[in-house]
Amino acid sequence: MREYKDLYTEEIQKAAPYRQNYLKSVLRLAYSESKKVGEERKEYITPKKLKENRAKYVSDFKKIIGKPLFDRSKKCDVQKIFVGIDEQGYIYRLVFEFEKDIKFCGLLFVPFDAKEKLSLITVLHGGDGTPELISDMYGENYYSHITRRIIDRRAVVFAPQLLIWDGKRFGDKFERFTINSRFEMLGGSLTAFECECMMGALDYLSKSDYVDSERIGITGLSYGGYYSLVMAVLDERIKSVYSSCVYNDRVKYSRVDFVYRDMAKKFLDAEMTALISPRALYIEAGKNDLYFNLDGAQSEYERLKEYYIDNPSKLVFKATDTGHKYDETDDGIEFLFNNL
Repeated sequence: MREYKDLYTEEIQKAAPYRQNYLKSVLRLAYSESKKVGEERKEYITPKKLKENRAKYVSDFKKIIGKPLFDRSKKCDVQKIFVGIDEQGYIYRLVFEFEKDIKFCGLLFVPFDAKEKLSLITVLHGGDGTPELISDMYGENYYSHITRRIIDRRAVVFAPQLLIWDGKRFGDKFERFTINSRFEMLGGSLTAFECECMMGALDYLSKSDYVDSERIGITGLSYGGYYSLVMAVLDERIKSVYSSCVYNDRVKYSRVDFVYRDMAKKFLDAEMTALISPRALYIEAGKNDLYFNLDGAQSEYERLKEYYIDNPSKLVFKATDTGHKYDETDDGIEFLFNNL
């Protein structure tokens, strides 16, 4: 191989302005184009158009998030494994085996006095979490005892495991974004896949002797808050939603597994959650949230309100005094149950 001598060299920082200008121009292009398609989005969906053809918009949303890559109706074998008893009731692990050898799992909490049909609430953990963590089985956490507070209301709780646990703490390291990319290559997404799993769990639980299938709600924090919104769009059995610390300006917070091709032309957070209307929706955002700025949540809420003009009591937005965690007051929980 030839030797190269007397080549020109320079300090790394000399080219920094050019790299920075390139970066800024790319970000500027993405942001400006996102603003332009806002007009296209306004033309695509309005409160009037949604009322006239709700099924079309839900169908369009399903096409955008992609296929789940399996069909929950073809197979659902369930293992119910007793875990233990505590002061609130019985705890079980559920393993749902769907077609294609999919094994979806979660925790089920059944109050002691479940002698009649009770409300069913799905409780969704956030990033790096697990159903055990959100249910106070691993000690201190940032979920403000949400699972336990809901069980106190005499509800059956299902807390599923989403594919977002902390690989360092809980083992089994993986790259969620890489897996999502593989699903997208096949016309799907992890969002569509995991929602199909959760809807399969609802199929099973809604038929149990201790669940009132007419009183189904959902709540989640952060990633779980996002999934709670998407689940309510996809499954009309869900009557009431309590989403914490995720609803926001999706152009600014465009995580790769929260956005999909051409989504800005049809559904940002306001339009997506409009598909939940007129069912009940409670959104909270932390004033001191280090992950999601409060302003973005408030601006999307202002756009969402027009879809709830006929049912204003079914939509609530609260700016909490906390950071990226559930509100410690019961406002959201009370709304969730009052609207079942």
